[in-house]
Order: sequence, then C-alpha cells, then structure tokens
Amino acid sequence: MSRQPSSQHATNRQSSTPDATPHIDLISASAGSGKTYSLTQDLAASVGYGAAPEGCMAITFTNAAAAEIASRIRRTLLERGEWATAQRVLDGYLGTVHAVCGGIIEEFALEAGLSPSLDVVPAAEARLLFNRAIAAIASDEILVERIEGPARRMGIEDWREGVNDIVAEARSNGLDSDAVRACGPRSWSSMQALYESCGELLDGDALDREFTAELEGAIEAIRESGDETKGTASALFELETIATTLRSGHDLKWSDWVRVSKVEPTKKSQPFVEALKTVAAHHVRHPRLRADLEAMITGMFECAARSMEAFARNKADAGLIDFVDQEALALALLGRDDVRAALAERLATAYVDEFQDTSPIQLALMLRLAACARRSVWIGDQKQSIYGFRGADPSLMDAVIEGL
Repeated sequence: MSRQPSSQHATNRQSSTPDATPHIDLISASAGSGKTYSLTQDLAASVGYGAAPEGCMAITFTNAAAAEIASRIRRTLLERGEWATAQRVLDGYLGTVHAVCGGIIEEFALEAGLSPSLDVVPAAEARLLFNRAIAAIASDEILVERIEGPARRMGIEDWREGVNDIVAEARSNGLDSDAVRACGPRSWSSMQALYESCGELLDGDALDREFTAELEGAIEAIRESGDETKGTASALFELETIATTLRSGHDLKWSDWVRVSKVEPTKKSQPFVEALKTVAAHHVRHPRLRADLEAMITGMFECAARSMEAFARNKADAGLIDFVDQEALALALLGRDDVRAALAERLATAYVDEFQDTSPIQLALMLRLAACARRSVWIGDQKQSIYGFRGADPSLMDAVIEGL
C-alpha cells in the first residue's frame, strides 16, 4: 500500500472531542495490495491494545466485505485465545454504511424522537414507491403540458428519466425538495447566460418564415439543377424529410435546425443551401428555443421536487424509510452535541474501506464520525469506483487528499 503523504495526517490521537478537527490517515491502495488484510490486522491490534470491541468502527460498501472483515477480525482474536472479545466484535459498528447508520439511529432514536425499530424498505420496493410517486406527479396535466412539448422538440424521449436522475443526485447530496425546486431557476439562469453570448434574440415568427422559404427554395433549386450525385441526393432527402414535417403542421425538433445548418451537398449544389444554412444556424437566437429550455429545465426540477415530497408521503404512510433516509437521519443525529459526545467517549477507531465509493452525504457522515474517533483511517482507490450510479464520486477522494 502507498500512503498519501501529508504533514497534517496523524496516525494516532490520544484524545478526541466531538468538535475537534478530524485527523485522518488517508491511504490510497490498489486492488490486490492487501488493504483488507491490513485493515483487519489493525483492528484486531487495536482491540489487543485495550480498545473496546464496541468502540471499533469499520464501514464497508457491501455486505460481503463487511462479513469478511468481521470474520477475519474474530478469527484473529480467536487464534490469540481472546474468545470473549471475539464475540463482542459484533457489538461494534462493523458493517455497510447503511448498517452503521442504522445502528446509530437505533442507539440514539430517543434523542431524535424516533422509533428505535424503523423499517427500512429494500431498494427494489423503494423504487416501486418512488415510481408511484413520480407517476402521480407526472399525471398532472398542467405540469406535463409545461414539459412535454419542449422535451419533444429537444429530442428527449423520456423526460421522466431525467427527473429520476435529478432526484437521485439531490438525495445523494442531502438536498430537500425546497432546495431542488430552487435549483430550477438557477440552472436556467446559468444556461441563459451561455445563450446570451450568441447574440440578441431574433423575431421568432420571421425566422420561422425565412427558414421555411429558404428550405423550399433550396429543395426546388437542387431538383432543377439535375445534380444526382450521391452527396446531393442524400442532402436533398434530408431536406425533403424536414420539409414534409413542416408541411404537415408538426413542430420541428431543434436538432432538425442543427442538421440543416450542417447539410453538405456536393460542390455543384452547395450554393443552393448557403442561405438556408445561415438561417438555420440562427436557431440559437430563436426565442422559442429559449422558452423551451426554460420550461423544460424549471419544469423537470419542479417535478423532481414534487416527486420527492410524494415519495416521502408514501414512505410515511407505510411507516418506512429507505437507505438515503438512514443516511440523512444519522447525519442529523451526528449534528447533535450530545450524540457526538457520547460517541467520542468510546469510539476508538473509525475505518472506512473502499472510500472511493463515497457519495457527498456519506462523506459528510464520515467526517463527523472521524471528529468523534481517536483514530480514523480511510482506504480507497479512485480507479476502482463502481457505484457512480448511486451517487458515489471518486473525485471526493481527491478533494479530501488535497484538503487534509
């Protein structure tokens, strides 16, 4: 294993206070380097040096990894004849991040005014509950009308998947529905600034008429030219397809404008399309494009916010929480002085394995736990991150390395 050098890292601390700045040993270790073996030996050694098994914490990202670490630690202690201590290992905070969060919630439930036996809905069932929530929100005719047309013109086949992505990212970052709702106008404002650099808005109706006239004129000119080369035939087919859409009264997609701006017949027919390509390239200054983008962006964030609220109601009605709720509740508990003080009294070591799979809300959790522990070791390898689909961000590891 290779240790990231930093004069700010401390291998051990003799004492810890709940408000202390955490000192963390951050170890970058690649697959096959023996990091799991070293972690279990270190944990076993900590217990051997007097640390209570209940004061040892090891966070993993899979049940299999947690079981392997627990088994190795117990086997090491049993080989040393420490039978009673080996049994007590299972009373510590040893497991997946959600198991550890669940343990913290159960232990300090009364402080949070919660039931100590909250039911955690499995991921598959949580997905069903969320799908019901978004289906109910997506049936709102006003909201759908606000998003559907712009999304179709933007070429987005299923905007609901985009809503799912927004919700997943928001929850992994610890954002509530109000924060998500506020992201819509901010997101549009950022994009609007980019488009404003393209120039002032044009008259949309006039631009539509000019586009149609130039399109029909280009088609007629190419036909009359007798240019039957392969490149021109392909370009003509594309232009005729778009003209057919317009003649039928259907809206063009904005990608159609882009395609026309880049159409390339062979050399003989290029002069026939130059004016058309110029007009098509002005689509970035079309007021309807800006309106579509604003409606779609703010509408999707609004839908995401409402879906989160409906999802929360569905879970509350069923008396359930999901894994992200566990993380949020544990993080809130660790924000309390009394909870941090209680943990600091006994938390000797806090290990995090596969740290590269940490999401933002999990990073916040681990930093608060590290502030309670006398010793913290985080182990990971950015190149091995496999949980990007659930909010894990290996760049967080780089940020922590730079910040420690």
